[in-house]
Amino acid sequence: MSQSPPAADVSTVAPPSEGMTRLVLELIRPYRGWLIVVFIAMLFETAMSIAAPWPLKIIIDNVVGKHPLPEFLTWLRDFSSGEQTVALAGVAAIFAVIIALIGAVAGYIDNYYTESVAQYVANDLRHRLYHHLQRLALKYYDTHQIGNMLSTITSDVGTIQSFASTALLSILVDSLTIVGMVCVML
Repeated sequence: MSQSPPAADVSTVAPPSEGMTRLVLELIRPYRGWLIVVFIAMLFETAMSIAAPWPLKIIIDNVVGKHPLPEFLTWLRDFSSGEQTVALAGVAAIFAVIIALIGAVAGYIDNYYTESVAQYVANDLRHRLYHHLQRLALKYYDTHQIGNMLSTITSDVGTIQSFASTALLSILVDSLTIVGMVCVML
């Protein structure tokens, strides 16, 4: 009869996700300042995507529809030289351009710093893996296929870098946009 291995003490074994979370936090810790810039740019990008329909609303409701401006938008009359609808449409167009420019600059900053952080984190991860592989005993390399190991390491680090630079950014911006839209609708 074969004996089963002794059960591991559950209190001393960390779940895999806890170790992975710790690793990710260690890898991004040196780039906290850049991540703050990314987050602020994401907030601006989200705010501009939420504000983008506003000038069109002004044109449709108040220029084409001839409805009076709401109380909180009466300050637009100061910019449009009275009640002239063409001037109001011009002011709305200027605001549309400003919103688009701010959103584009925020998106550029967001993408640039996110890609930079992803490159640096992937580089740090590669260094860690290299140092780990250097500390392994030579006997380990006798029992494992080196080509498969290097291929797996290379593709896994590339996948992590791709996720950090593109997918994660899109998920966060879209989530913030949804939250912002819900807040606007309330």
